[in-house]
Formats: sequence, structure tokens, C-alpha cells
Amino acid sequence: MEPKAKSLHYLIQNLASSQEALENFKKDPLPALTILATRESHSLHSDSFIHRTIVILLGAVVLGVTAIVCWKYFQLPVDSGKEISVPSFLVALGSTALGALAGLLSPRPITERRDDA
Repeated sequence: MEPKAKSLHYLIQNLASSQEALENFKKDPLPALTILATRESHSLHSDSFIHRTIVILLGAVVLGVTAIVCWKYFQLPVDSGKEISVPSFLVALGSTALGALAGLLSPRPITERRDDA
């Protein structure tokens, strides 16, 4: 699968690399542009394997930090009266992973282009 033509730079690069694409573009540019525009995108932003791996790793970090805190909590005797002390780096690690996970899973904002501006 080849990258989707999202920019003029990609179009020029594609036409320069393929003589057949250049000939098709010279004969009738509209079908050639349509073919280029409908090709599947293959970049790091659209690669679901990388995205899925990052989400799994961040989720594992959040679950791991939660498990460590729960383990420390249940390790204390019931009537000890002590408070659980969680190291600050675990709090920072869990908060950062949770924030990154929320950022990855939130939908991208849809902006409308205004021509009158």
C-alpha cells in the first residue's frame, strides 16, 4: 500500500519516480489524481500496530503502578494505624502514563476551514 497523496510534494515525488504515472497524468490528470488520492495511507500516524502497542504498554504501566500500590496497601496489618507511603516516582509514573493514554485515546478535533477569514 502506498501513501495517500495529501500534499503537492508527494504528488511531485510520485510523478518523478514513475514514468507510467507521469504519462497517465499527462493524458488525463483527473483520473490519475483520483487514483493517487484514494491510495491507503501508510505513515506512523495511521499505523495501528504501533498505536496499539503504545496503548498496551501505557496501560500496563498504569495497571502495574495500581497493582504495586494495592499490594503495599494490603500488606499492612489491619490494626497497625499506619498510612501507606507510595514513592513519589510511582505517582509520577502512573500519572504520566495515564495522561499519555488519555491523549492517545481522545478523538482528534475536527476543525472546519473558513474561507472568509
